[in-house]
Amino acid sequence: MRSDPIHVKRSVLATSLAAGILFFSSVSFGAPQWTPFVSKEGRFSVLMIGAPRSSQSNIATPVGTVNEYLYSTECGAIMLDAEYANLPSLAALFGGRSRIYRDVVGEFLQREQGTELGFAKFVKDAYHGRVLTYEAKGRFGKLWMLLISRRLYILNASVPKDYADKSVIDVYLNSFQPIYHDTDASRAGKG
Repeated sequence: MRSDPIHVKRSVLATSLAAGILFFSSVSFGAPQWTPFVSKEGRFSVLMIGAPRSSQSNIATPVGTVNEYLYSTECGAIMLDAEYANLPSLAALFGGRSRIYRDVVGEFLQREQGTELGFAKFVKDAYHGRVLTYEAKGRFGKLWMLLISRRLYILNASVPKDYADKSVIDVYLNSFQPIYHDTDASRAGKG
């Protein structure tokens, strides 16, 4: 074994380089960087990946105009949407919570040519919602719906079916927080 200074320097450099490669190979550069997003107008907060794009549309319906506001972002294969719509009084009153949720699911599955894998109830801060688990166009996702008074929140998160870490979907959905006053909760109802 040689002990000359040049060989020692090369050994130290090689060892340092190998340690650096091992360290950086253990760090996942593809991991999403979650950023809190707050919509004051929409009265909610949610974790997003980067700054979302926003759009707004008005849809005429037989019971009145529906104003929809959409925030969406993508990070590689991860797609996230947060939407809210102010429903006309008649839609919320006569449609009923379950019918509204089912209508959203039916329209979504038809538009995306998707397959329903599951449909379940959930409760978020005393508000009752529904979650659709689906597959569509080679993607796996969850569509999360929550009606508070006349405001309908819809969150959608999807990844390719073969995506290794599907937990990003639940991280996103579980981060949603409505920003309401106590008086709003009493009007939200159950079911």
